[in-house]
Amino acid sequence: MRAWPVSSNGCQFVTTHFRIFALLALSAVLAACAGQVPKIDVSPTKLSEVKTIAVIRPPEPESYHLSLPKHTENFIVMFPGMAGAIGGFIAAAYLKVQQDQLSSALKAQGAAFASELADRVAAKLVASGYDAKVEEPPLVEADEEHKLPFEKIDSTADAVLLLSLKGVGFIDTGTAYVPYFVTVATLLGKDRKEQMYRGYHASSLNPTGKAGWRITPPSATFANIDALISDTKASAAALSNAVDGVAETVTADLRK
Repeated sequence: MRAWPVSSNGCQFVTTHFRIFALLALSAVLAACAGQVPKIDVSPTKLSEVKTIAVIRPPEPESYHLSLPKHTENFIVMFPGMAGAIGGFIAAAYLKVQQDQLSSALKAQGAAFASELADRVAAKLVASGYDAKVEEPPLVEADEEHKLPFEKIDSTADAVLLLSLKGVGFIDTGTAYVPYFVTVATLLGKDRKEQMYRGYHASSLNPTGKAGWRITPPSATFANIDALISDTKASAAALSNAVDGVAETVTADLRK
């Protein structure tokens, strides 16, 4: 997934082909990032001075992720005689094929959840009394990484809202697959240096288990991977609802 860093000293998610090891390590990566960059609650006094907000459109994810089942040993029975690490790698390889199939199907349907998030946040901010609009980011690409230099944001708005996607896809809770949509929202002040607000938002479950996350419940669950693959319209609708839930919690944090 391509994403920009939320701060100059924060976590930087580089573009990668989502390797098998990444499937196993996603939670650890998210936990590390959440620990490095603390949450910032917006000051009501400073927020009262903000009339216009530019919502910067984030880049779309390159793929939509699927997690290994919570109880991996149950998944490995699909591969008799291949227990242990070897069976685990084969199971992960199988899952990668399913992930690619799901991603291709969602993209063929026109899925653009990052843009959808920016559009919904801007609309909800307008409904909350702000003059808000979506603006395109001045991204700089180097070494397969998208960066957003704050000083290059050319906007006349009082504040700029960055929406950094950290994970989009489906994860196994142990009883069903649920959509997850993980976002860090950062509000920059007029000088584009002061970070007035930073909030952590996710659908379905807390990706790190730590306090400070705004979580919205899933609108749909899926019994297994086959259910996700067999009805990609339902899968897309579940992710779209997750986007709306995250957009609502982001907006709620910024309401005066």
